[in-house]
Amino acid sequence: MAPSEFRIKKAKSREKPYKLTDGGGLSVRVKPNGSKLWQQKYRFLGKERLLSHGRYPDVSIDHARKKRDQARTTLANGTDPTVQKEVEPACGENAGQNNLQADR
Repeated sequence: MAPSEFRIKKAKSREKPYKLTDGGGLSVRVKPNGSKLWQQKYRFLGKERLLSHGRYPDVSIDHARKKRDQARTTLANGTDPTVQKEVEPACGENAGQNNLQADR
């Protein structure tokens, strides 16, 4: 059963971390300190990987599902979503520097 916003909000911490699964590898990990993190399990080149989408409630259930779908699309295109997540901010910084140099 996919978790609802209400079910995630009311999830209580336990002695050990546990997950509320949503589907497509997406889940909310509830830690003993009460924090809730969106994580997605996937396989790339035969290895199991874990992609973090952010902390609940900063990342809503709808936004986490959109991020999951984007990661699955990236995976279908043959790219590791974790690597792409790391590369995107670097590309943005370089693009800004290139624009400043072009103005000189």
